[in-house]
Amino acid sequence: MIFEKIWAKIEKNKFDKIFCDAFEEVHRSNMSKLENGKAIFRKDGKILKGKNYFRPNLKKFIE
Repeated sequence: MIFEKIWAKIEKNKFDKIFCDAFEEVHRSNMSKLENGKAIFRKDGKILKGKNYFRPNLKKFIE
């Protein structure tokens, strides 16, 4: 839902930078799952969240 609001803002205002910044925030969050630069996988292939994991803060892009 948050991403849809960000996308609507991009479409309305053509804020390419907002999209790039939001994408970077999600990427940083995904990379925070790694432990010592390596992914740890469950048996089903899902990547586990490491101790340094943080959720992406996407709200800052719609306020």
